[in-house]
Amino acid sequence: MQHRHESGRSYAAYQEKVTEQHLLPLFRRLQVPLDRPILDVGCNKGGCVVALALSLDVPVHGVDITRADLEVARALAAEVGATN
Repeated sequence: MQHRHESGRSYAAYQEKVTEQHLLPLFRRLQVPLDRPILDVGCNKGGCVVALALSLDVPVHGVDITRADLEVARALAAEVGATN
C-alpha cells in the first residue's frame, strides 16, 4: 500500500487543513457547541486536535491506540504551543 504522505508531520498538516476548511465550518453550521472540552478518539497524528485547540478556547484531547501516532501528535502540539 502506498502512502499519500511522506511523513507523520505531513499527514498531520493535511488533518489540520481539513479541520480548518471543512470540520470547523460544518460544526458551526450545525450549531455544535464549541465551548466545552473536546475529545478526539482515534486522533491519529493529531492534526485535528491541534487545529481545534488553536481555533477554540477549550481543552482538546486526542487518544489513539498507535503509540507512534501519539508521539507525532504530542510533538506537533508542543511545536505549535497547543498543549494544556
